[in-house]
Amino acid sequence: MTERVNLAILRAIEQIELHEADYQTALRATIHEIAALGQTITPEDGREIRARLPRNVFLRNSWTIYNSACAPDILKKYPAQELIFNPRLTEFKEEIEWQERWCTAGGKLLGGRMIALKSDLVWQLMSDFGYPFPPFAAASLMDLRPVARDEAVQLGLLDRHEIVELQTIERPTAII
Repeated sequence: MTERVNLAILRAIEQIELHEADYQTALRATIHEIAALGQTITPEDGREIRARLPRNVFLRNSWTIYNSACAPDILKKYPAQELIFNPRLTEFKEEIEWQERWCTAGGKLLGGRMIALKSDLVWQLMSDFGYPFPPFAAASLMDLRPVARDEAVQLGLLDRHEIVELQTIERPTAII
């Protein structure tokens, strides 16, 4: 895909974020804009655009949630998080062995669950894109669930009075 295609996808994302268009309208506008640039859209291009647009909307939504969760009062209540299969996507089959990937990145399974402090490097190390929030891979819709302080303490992730700190991250500009 060319830089002009990436810019068209970015504009579609902005329309969705600003509530100027729903997903389908933004998708159609993106395809029309690319065609107006004189570029032929092959069926493969169409599939790629249809895959990249929701993935990039998910990335930017996750970034917003991540930065909101950096607030000290939220980190105090929810210092950890769990990698989960998104329950809204029951028809989607994950192709990645996430427990294996988790352990390879330095995560520890806790009763078969993938839970770590929000500040743990495992979140960035298991990501194909280097972000500590989803999507962690192009072909995945794994999500995060906040883990309350009491549960994190019970699991041995931190002491009761330990403080977890996170730095906000600048808005992703790359198209993944």
